[in-house]
Amino acid sequence: MLGLGAGALVGDQLQGQEQKQQEQQRQLDQQRAEIEKNRALLDELKRSNIEARETDRGVAVNLPSVNFQFDSANLTSEGRERVRQIASVVNRQARDRRIAVEGHASRERADQEVYNQQLSERRARTVADELGYDGLDPNRISSRGLGTRSPIAPNDTDEGRGKNRRVEVIIEN
Repeated sequence: MLGLGAGALVGDQLQGQEQKQQEQQRQLDQQRAEIEKNRALLDELKRSNIEARETDRGVAVNLPSVNFQFDSANLTSEGRERVRQIASVVNRQARDRRIAVEGHASRERADQEVYNQQLSERRARTVADELGYDGLDPNRISSRGLGTRSPIAPNDTDEGRGKNRRVEVIIEN
């Protein structure tokens, strides 16, 4: 009797381990598929001359400050065309994904923090709205401004500040 109980216990443990391994394999397969989707998305964006990189959150597309009118949240005609291209690629490659639009600002002076925060929010909203106009589901698009909190370059040079004035479109995993 003791042998039967021990055998059943070992059998249950083995079955549990097998289920755990199957779940781990399923997760790995899912991650591999996501990586392949991101690679295809990155390739298509780069073929369109759109600056993009893979992040742990998804594929991030950078819209630099040259796509906005100076000291404004209005897109230039080049900026609108860029957003149209991004929307087109997302519609083909990642229609079911969520999109996060994040605005950033450079820091010239400490007394401009509130203004820069508001400008980054307006720029992010402008790009999010434009993506919606270009056919993406507005319910899948969020926007937020990060002000000067996430620089990608030093703010002590014109070039660095120019790089920090940007909107990023994250096509989330």
